[in-house]
Amino acid sequence: MTGDGAVDRSGLGGVRVAVVGGDARQAAVAEGLASLGALVNAAGVKPRPGKRIFNDERILDDTRFPDDAQTIDDARIIGSTRIRVVPSLAEAIRGTDALVGPMAEIREDGYLGPEGEPGPDRKLGPRKLESEWKLGLHRMPGPDRKPGPDRRLESVGTEQGREFSLTQPAVIELIQPGYLVFAGRLAPSLQQVLSARGALLHELFDHEELPVLNSIPSAEGALQLAMELSGITVHGSKCLVLGFGRLGTTLGVKLAALAALVTVAAARREELARARALGLRALPLGEIAGRVALYDFIFNTIPAVVVGKDAVSRLDPESVLIDLASAPGGFDLSAAAACSLQVHAAPGLPAKSAPTTAGRLVAEVVGRTIAEELAARRST
Repeated sequence: MTGDGAVDRSGLGGVRVAVVGGDARQAAVAEGLASLGALVNAAGVKPRPGKRIFNDERILDDTRFPDDAQTIDDARIIGSTRIRVVPSLAEAIRGTDALVGPMAEIREDGYLGPEGEPGPDRKLGPRKLESEWKLGLHRMPGPDRKPGPDRRLESVGTEQGREFSLTQPAVIELIQPGYLVFAGRLAPSLQQVLSARGALLHELFDHEELPVLNSIPSAEGALQLAMELSGITVHGSKCLVLGFGRLGTTLGVKLAALAALVTVAAARREELARARALGLRALPLGEIAGRVALYDFIFNTIPAVVVGKDAVSRLDPESVLIDLASAPGGFDLSAAAACSLQVHAAPGLPAKSAPTTAGRLVAEVVGRTIAEELAARRST
């Protein structure tokens, strides 16, 4: 590792890493690890919107993968990027030192295929919320059509789902003691299975570094949504940020940099004090009900309902409500629906707003962790 905290490329020289499944970030994860010197096996990696899966023009020529492309499932070497694309999870893991799975939670069935495709026992779910289509995060349906089932996924069958499951015997037997497994979250039962094989598990959302870095593309994505949803500028607008953790802090600072009038609502006194120290207005969380009608934009970052029925009833119908938190979110959705208010749910923004940057951040943290682990082993 270099003095500025960056990973020394030589620290991953000769290290073999499997990058599997997930969303549009994973292609950038694979490229980032390869740039650090790792040899990467990639399987089930989806293309970034409008991009090649991997950016090696000499190998891929000028081929551009259409929006409905799923994966490259033929095994080939992607030139100087040191990436080998393989068709199955077993082939990806075989001979590697570490696995980087999706940032979303890997559930009990161990499914690691491309995000949005069903696992071995899952049915196809509905498409994204219609509001997300309106925001340009996905391709818009025609003017007279509602978003329907995603036809791209109907060709993904049960057998392919099983091929991408960590729990299948042909895969689990490849996990040796000391094998490193990275993912956003791992289901407890899956942790038990992998730990029994001697794997070393890293849930990336527990790494303090990555959630802080991830707050950058999340905050920028929130700003993008706000601008697309409203007819007014952020400049000079009144903004309420609920919660002042990692994302709330980054978002509040960026809103203020655009000359918004920012108020932070938080439960902890130290968070309110930090908001004031950064030049933002501070409001105890318990007092928001009497103030919510004052704001043009309300951004929630708290994964618990903090804007209850009473507060929802007082909201300005013109306010833009953006929920960045994971379920259950911060707004009483039943009360909002009863008041004909739309809450725009936008969790997981890094994968939508800036998948390349978000993937590079994951590669940076994973690469550093692998290098430190291997250095520790060499010193013992």
